[in-house]
Amino acid sequence: MRLVLPWPPSVNGDVPGVYQIVDSASGMRYGGSAKNLRARFNFHVYQLKRGKHHNPIMQRIWAKDASRLSFAVLKEMPGASRGELLAEEQALLDALGAGQRRDCMNILPVAGSHLGAKRSPETCRRLAAANTGRKASDEARAKMRAAKLGKKQSPELVAKRTAAQRGRACRRPTGIINHDLRAWTAAQVGAMRQMRRDGSSWRDVAASAGSTNIAAVRRAVRGVTYRDVETLPCD
Repeated sequence: MRLVLPWPPSVNGDVPGVYQIVDSASGMRYGGSAKNLRARFNFHVYQLKRGKHHNPIMQRIWAKDASRLSFAVLKEMPGASRGELLAEEQALLDALGAGQRRDCMNILPVAGSHLGAKRSPETCRRLAAANTGRKASDEARAKMRAAKLGKKQSPELVAKRTAAQRGRACRRPTGIINHDLRAWTAAQVGAMRQMRRDGSSWRDVAASAGSTNIAAVRRAVRGVTYRDVETLPCD
């Protein structure tokens, strides 16, 4: 059936399945899957008529001669889940040689993913601008964390990241930023600095803070750490 024609009433398209679009002139093929084949057929036609189809190869063929394109249902899969559809589509993409063979119109070699897509610098700038300042929801953060738990990075990736950071200045802020993890409150640090200004020894200052780590007390009093505590540092 040609894309320029309406969906034939004899074909049951309101089911999930796998399909392909073929260019009769060049033999190029495009494979895909859909939860509703008829709706996907109509979507392709709608986007092609607008001149805004996501596949530039198919759009160019349509612009030359729309009758060259034909839509064929390869396999109906009633009741199939998204995972089953993507698995079937991936098998089709592998058979067509998506991303490798010139006679395949598919740009993305991975079903249901943008992996392998090459975007123009202008598209990258628009995506960056659209996502700047956006914060992921707590639910999204939980999902991202769960997806990464237990995964180990490959030695190659670790070595590559280490090489990229070598020689660069460390931007880590001095001291603990999370106040819940700090050993002393701002009031305690202020009291320690005041004791030092009054002439107390470092040992006495540390004892007043309930600490035996004189070096840590000295850094806090001198402002090496706890920089955000608004009291004058002492020598």
